[in-house]
Amino acid sequence: MECLKLYLSLKLLTMELFRVSSVLLSIFVVSAYSATWYDPPNTRRLTDAPGVCFESQYNIEFMKWGETRTPEGHCLLISCSDDGSITYNGCPAVAGCKDVKADFSKPYPDCCPTCDIPIEM
Repeated sequence: MECLKLYLSLKLLTMELFRVSSVLLSIFVVSAYSATWYDPPNTRRLTDAPGVCFESQYNIEFMKWGETRTPEGHCLLISCSDDGSITYNGCPAVAGCKDVKADFSKPYPDCCPTCDIPIEM
């Protein structure tokens, strides 16, 4: 009987440790996947057009220095720096949810996904 109690106690402890580690992993994943990335200046294209950035990933093409845009159908902010580089700011990952919703009709960052139904731990 003592062995069974010990076994059940260890099993409960293992389950609790797994739950805590899952929550910590979710927090790590959310912070690791907050999306910001950088595109260096396209010097070949910029020599013909000073004062602009050339953006090709989302088909925006030319942006003026200091200009920001959100491409249609995407939830991110694209910024043109005065050195010709481009910064892309996206939404952070949403973890620990049963139902995640985003509203692409809103401007960035209001269009980012939100957790409607959290997973019960």
